[in-house]
Amino acid sequence: MDKYGKLTNKVDENIFVQLAKKGSGDFNDGWTAFFPEEFKDNLKLFMKIANSMYYLNESFLKLASKKILNNKDFAKTIVSNCVKYNGSILKYFSEEIRNNKGIVLIAVAKNGNELKYASGKLKKDREVVLTATNTG
Repeated sequence: MDKYGKLTNKVDENIFVQLAKKGSGDFNDGWTAFFPEEFKDNLKLFMKIANSMYYLNESFLKLASKKILNNKDFAKTIVSNCVKYNGSILKYFSEEIRNNKGIVLIAVAKNGNELKYASGKLKKDREVVLTATNTG
């Protein structure tokens, strides 16, 4: 809070990072109404969120701008850090990201169903398909 009792952007950022860290049960679509519009293109904030997230929180991915969802570092961090999830991570990302073999391999190794969202080229890649089918 500032000296006038109003929340500052820094405090707001920390609130959203903490909500993301706790998992999707704590931050759901109801909270998205409070997510400031100016944060949707803030790569630094989304990287903080990505680095703190253990469980996939699809609500945060829905908030990200196209710029954020086309960032390879952000995509790799989210895919690497989210250990367990039932939904899809790749479906939120751009075609460029879904065509990145390294990122797709990480995703399909954790969830073979992610192959469905890989680029057409990678759906035919032997290593990607074998990794997806060997996911247990």
